[in-house]
Amino acid sequence: MLDSLLAKEEWRKYQLLKRLERSSYFALSKKEIMDHLEISNYVLKSTIEQLIQDLERYGLAREINVFLEEPFVQLEITGTASSETLLEKYVEESIGFTILLGAALGEFKSLNELSEKSLISYPIAYNNFKVLNNYLAKYELKIDKKFRLNGESEKNVRLFLTELFSRVYKERCQIFVQTKENSVRIKLAEAESTKLTIHQKIGLQHYLYVSDLRIQQKKYVEEEAYSVLFSEDIKKEMEAPFFTRVPAEAREAEVVAFLNYYSRSEELSEHLKLTESKQIMTWSKNLLTSLIEFFPKLIECPEKYEYFLKQSHFLHFQLMEASGASENFQPEINIAYFQQNYPALLEFCRR
Repeated sequence: MLDSLLAKEEWRKYQLLKRLERSSYFALSKKEIMDHLEISNYVLKSTIEQLIQDLERYGLAREINVFLEEPFVQLEITGTASSETLLEKYVEESIGFTILLGAALGEFKSLNELSEKSLISYPIAYNNFKVLNNYLAKYELKIDKKFRLNGESEKNVRLFLTELFSRVYKERCQIFVQTKENSVRIKLAEAESTKLTIHQKIGLQHYLYVSDLRIQQKKYVEEEAYSVLFSEDIKKEMEAPFFTRVPAEAREAEVVAFLNYYSRSEELSEHLKLTESKQIMTWSKNLLTSLIEFFPKLIECPEKYEYFLKQSHFLHFQLMEASGASENFQPEINIAYFQQNYPALLEFCRR
């Protein structure tokens, strides 16, 4: 999804760098690139020059070096940054993302106001607005006539924004200028003693800021079944200052949504009743059954089924607590290693 927010020039530079990364020797012939991007030699040369300038501007020139050595375009890379890093920089500065951010934060009353204050030509802003809304519609999200981001499910809206902002901003949360900073910091301090990965800590940080923002906008999570949670944990959390400002009729649903998100770490998932979720149990059973059918020798290892199912339950719980667009926010990975060493397993995973 992220590259769909880019203008044509930025998309082209990102695609060029991505193809170089995935080439066998970090080099491609000019003709191969021109054919793939459907551009002329003149445009290719200009694209390379602009890409080099962008890498310098974003402070990535030491990690990523692109140069032309006729008739090849070559890449030198340290591994500490990639085309995905460049993509995040491009997205943050894109018009589409600016529109989405403005609608999410509620900073403007209309697209016209955003256009004027952001110094963007209205026809350009409107075209990007239409493209963005067409994409958002796939995930039951929409920027409405009041220039506010809404969706069929408030939970999905929050997860969508959390996953997007975590990817683009990482640990930077300065965009949430209207947030009740203290209540968010208290919740984050409570999580310090929990074994969370860096990625999970960043996600939790953005989830709390996004939740605080949506609560201020009087957008509340819908009630849902919470069979995986213990009632005493819910009641205890409902007394936390972060949630006491939520209307009584919406407070429990807010707490359930938070605890479900917070419990996506492996340590915290130990305190969930995952086996009481019919959906999780069905998915795990189907996965194990299919795995045995694809790899018949596994039938000889019944002692490992219990451990596999435990991990599978946790995996499917995480899947349930992801937005409809979650997959599109994940950085692309090079699967050549698996293609070469575990082709059968890769084929199973694809199915």
